[in-house]
Amino acid sequence: MSSNGEDNIQPHPYPHHEPEEGSECSVCMDDLDSGNYAEYRAGADMPWLPSPYCVTCIEVILKRQFTDYKQMIEGSKCAAEFRRLFTLGPPINLRDPKAFPCSGDGEVHSFWFMHDSQIHSAKLEGSLQGEARAEYWNYLRAFQPPPKEGGKEEDDEEEERGKEMGDEKDEKEQGNRGGGGGRGEGGEIKTAVKT
Repeated sequence: MSSNGEDNIQPHPYPHHEPEEGSECSVCMDDLDSGNYAEYRAGADMPWLPSPYCVTCIEVILKRQFTDYKQMIEGSKCAAEFRRLFTLGPPINLRDPKAFPCSGDGEVHSFWFMHDSQIHSAKLEGSLQGEARAEYWNYLRAFQPPPKEGGKEEDDEEEERGKEMGDEKDEKEQGNRGGGGGRGEGGEIKTAVKT
């Protein structure tokens, strides 16, 4: 049984891996070892893949990503950003296509943590399922920013793409310098909603 009480996640024959020598968490930059190494899979019958994040960072994201999603979409002032967040709908499980590439809806199915050799659900804390999710998704339409006049919406989309590309460049540069690492001033882990 997983740590959050879900017992519908069954183990399967795909082997687990060991952390690579010198590997580190892409968020906090801690070395990955048997105490914090994790793997993920995109579906119940899919192979296990090494997680680029440590167990601690995964647990923080599982606690915060749905709340972050709600704040971002309900406070969105940009039609392009809203559409990007709205199109896939409210996440149920952890969704981060850059760190955890998954086909379909892009959500992680489950995690395996080396320190306890257990399979853990990837369901986000507070996320909705079934009718409750459908009702919330419909409710979100009320937050859609009005379209801009004169094709400005397309300019917003280009600006959003430019920001994303700039963010990727900044992340790469930061990674090359070995700074930041996703920690705030007080050492807290910063999260972002990935869609």
